[in-house]
Amino acid sequence: MRISEKDWNNFTTHLNATLDHFQVAEQEKSEVCGFVASLKGDIVEKNAFVLSL
Repeated sequence: MRISEKDWNNFTTHLNATLDHFQVAEQEKSEVCGFVASLKGDIVEKNAFVLSL
């Protein structure tokens, strides 16, 4: 998927902003973020090509 660390950080920033926007309770927010974080090793490529525009 060529997901870089930068892409991952952008995604998690937007995820947190979305959960805040919808006023998701801290317990649920923590569970969602914890689950997503557990997938990072399967998603982020160590040597992902980053295209700079």
